[in-house]
Amino acid sequence: MGTSFPLKYIDRGVFKEWGQISKFAIPSMLLVYTTSGTNELVSVAATMLRNNALAVQSVLNVVTRIFIVFFVNFSIISTNRMGNALGANVPQRAKIIFYASTIIYAIIALIIFIFIFALAPYWGNLFTKDATIVQYIICLSPLVAITMVFEIIGFLYTGLLRGQGRQVVAVKIKLVSFYLIGTPIGWILGLYFQLRLNGLWIGMIIGHSLTSLSMAYLLYTTDWDQQVANCRSRLLDSQKSKSDENPV
Repeated sequence: MGTSFPLKYIDRGVFKEWGQISKFAIPSMLLVYTTSGTNELVSVAATMLRNNALAVQSVLNVVTRIFIVFFVNFSIISTNRMGNALGANVPQRAKIIFYASTIIYAIIALIIFIFIFALAPYWGNLFTKDATIVQYIICLSPLVAITMVFEIIGFLYTGLLRGQGRQVVAVKIKLVSFYLIGTPIGWILGLYFQLRLNGLWIGMIIGHSLTSLSMAYLLYTTDWDQQVANCRSRLLDSQKSKSDENPV
């Protein structure tokens, strides 16, 4: 006696609207990879350098990722708040979320800048007792601190754009800022002009600053009423699709 999977117990609705889900899910996934990929490319370039460059980069990766994990979660919160405001048809609240979040993140970014820059000798010694590596970390700390400021603000703006359903725009900004401008410049400065890790991190600053400033401009010039209309249009399309599947 053959057996078959009880398909009759599965609601066919679970197979619907995957196109709409993929439209937002795939760009959101790419947003994660475009950011993490740049850090990996810097690490790859560091392997081509000598004299403890890879060891220093490993320490910097650990320190920066501690903050990155923290702000990725905050980015999700900003996505939800923006989406809720637009879905509730309150454009003014969405606008306030943008300005209030920017102020809060700017304050936090300043605190982290001070921590990385001013306390580099202390957290550097937590990872290694090699005086040469610690001194290298101290020399790089201003560049790392500036990078983190722009990266933190970039996480916020990425989340806000994602909450507006503009993931594709955010992906395009990151691809151009990092892979066409920032990373190539960093590699050229670090490897060709022999600026070593300094050059690589200058490239990171360029990439993150272009990303943050471009997204800030997009959000600042946003037509919030239009974003609410776009959100309601997507909701109506979804409801219409469901009503067509289940006619009275």
